Amino acid sequence: MEALRYIFWVFCLVQIITVNGKPDFATSFQFSSTTSISRLSNDISTLFASMDDELHFMLSGSIPDSETQRQLLAGFSEDFGVRGRAVTDQLAASASSMSSMGTTLGMVLTAYNQLVVYFNSNANNFLGLTNIEVGSYAAREFYNGLVRLVTSLPAVRVAVQMLQASLQTATTEEDVSRDVLRSLIRALQQLKAHLPLLVYTFQRIGVNIQTADIYMVLFNQDLQTLSSDFMDEVVAFNGQLAAFETAVGITFVSVEEMFDNAGTQLDTELTGDVESQTNFMQLQTELKTFTSDRSMFLQGMGEAMLPVSTNYQQSLEYAVTNTYYVDGSYTLDFLALELVMQLITSGVYDRLCYNKYAALVADLPSLGRIRLNECFHTELPRLRKLQKLIQTYTLMVSYDVEDLLLNLKPCRSEYAASDCLSVIAAFYTQLYAARASDSAARTENFFTSALSASLNRVGLCFTRTNFFTFQNLVPSLEQGMRSCPRLS
Repeated sequence: MEALRYIFWVFCLVQIITVNGKPDFATSFQFSSTTSISRLSNDISTLFASMDDELHFMLSGSIPDSETQRQLLAGFSEDFGVRGRAVTDQLAASASSMSSMGTTLGMVLTAYNQLVVYFNSNANNFLGLTNIEVGSYAAREFYNGLVRLVTSLPAVRVAVQMLQASLQTATTEEDVSRDVLRSLIRALQQLKAHLPLLVYTFQRIGVNIQTADIYMVLFNQDLQTLSSDFMDEVVAFNGQLAAFETAVGITFVSVEEMFDNAGTQLDTELTGDVESQTNFMQLQTELKTFTSDRSMFLQGMGEAMLPVSTNYQQSLEYAVTNTYYVDGSYTLDFLALELVMQLITSGVYDRLCYNKYAALVADLPSLGRIRLNECFHTELPRLRKLQKLIQTYTLMVSYDVEDLLLNLKPCRSEYAASDCLSVIAAFYTQLYAARASDSAARTENFFTSALSASLNRVGLCFTRTNFFTFQNLVPSLEQGMRSCPRLS
């Protein structure tokens, strides 16, 4: 009985030792290099798993064919990565497998064969589609990455087969050659060294597609506000025009009223002794004609300014809506689209080109705002000077009537000479002649033409901005962007 208990105890002890010793590759053996094999396998699995990390995202549709490009890369990288990871996952699992030795490495080879079948069935088609959809730079990078990979993978298969054969015939750990294990480690190290190029290419292009899409979304958002921003500038400038119109109108009306009041006073205050003056009725009529004529002249001048000012405002609205920052050869988003599509299809070093031109292209809408603001702010001080000129002119005209009744006061005295009124009125006849209707018309034309010239100067500024942008800046940026990849 004691002997049976002893045998049972020894059996249990042996079992415990075997389990706690974690034998490698479903054998009773342990190898010092197994840890390295597991670590390398896990590292490679992580690389395979990360192959499509930057390719699963939503796109805005702002860039033509970008979703097709993303799906092409995401589909191949995911499927290829899953199959590649299956090989190294199985290898890592086999290192600590408790199943039969005959099947554990066989599962690695099965996964390898599945990877090879997928590669042979899809790689050439993937490269061909990539060349069409993403461009030759990307296709060449993928080709180089896949070539490096397929030159590394067979060494892993051979090393696994050699290890499997060695384990199947081994009765002790020493029967398994260390060269066999070292060959597997070297094959895994080589695979780990070659795989990042392919992984990086998928991730790089994925990041570029995301970057391009975000850039285009932000550019379009900025572009969508451009029209309203332009109109805000127009409204602000037209507000200044309206203020100019109001101020000038008030000036004309106030001086016009001075002449009207003077004409009324000629009826109400030229009474009494002055009526005995020689030719009183004729002289009074001439003076009243002088005041009414000047009043009508000022009224006409004010009315003449109104349609010119209104046309000014309407012309600005039309120009900014239909002609400002518009060109038949280019649209503003053309250059942005050219930039982001070039980023997606560019080579590995051409990200520098995107970084060089991204801000310059993104500034195009802002440049339009700045130039429009400059056009308006250049003209505003000139309008204010025109306003002061008109106000000064009307002030000078007001002097003609300001002292009229004061000048006639001596003639109202009972001691006044009989020709007093005729002498004083003669001066106003000269003033009337000095401001004859044709000369007054010339003055009116001067002011209205000055306002029209202001509109022409703003329109000229718009045209200059368009030429600078669409005939100079945009073509030079386009040429620089297209030549940049060839220089890299």
